[in-house]
Amino acid sequence: MKDVIRVQKLSYGGTLWINAGEDRRIDALTGTRLPEAIAISRKAVDLDPLSVRAWYVLAICLLASRDLEAAREANQHAIAIDLANEFALTLLGTIELLERKPAVALAVFKRISGDSPNQLGFRLTGIAMAEHSLGHALESKQALDEASARTA
Repeated sequence: MKDVIRVQKLSYGGTLWINAGEDRRIDALTGTRLPEAIAISRKAVDLDPLSVRAWYVLAICLLASRDLEAAREANQHAIAIDLANEFALTLLGTIELLERKPAVALAVFKRISGDSPNQLGFRLTGIAMAEHSLGHALESKQALDEASARTA
């Protein structure tokens, strides 16, 4: 495992990527090094505050640490930079569901536009979850059926 954490700004697209070695990335995702993942993500945001990806990754790490308020705040930065980012909108909808606000989540998921497999999958799966949480079984099933048909 690499001990050196490299944070580098790549020339294409100005996207900030964090590379701490594959083993660390897996550990961060499973939560065994969550404080380290949060620290790396905060450093990424400091180095490139206009990076949607950096803010989104920080939000994911904060969500994994169960800090919904901080996750929402970081994710709002990502959305402010890119209002249509399907990843950030999906995370916002998920946070709304976790805070037991399915009607708000439904509105967020409906904001995801486009017809790419990611966009369709995120939008329709999110709608299905929100509809289910609202007790709308038929609408939830319809969204899942559409997701299956359109993303297969």
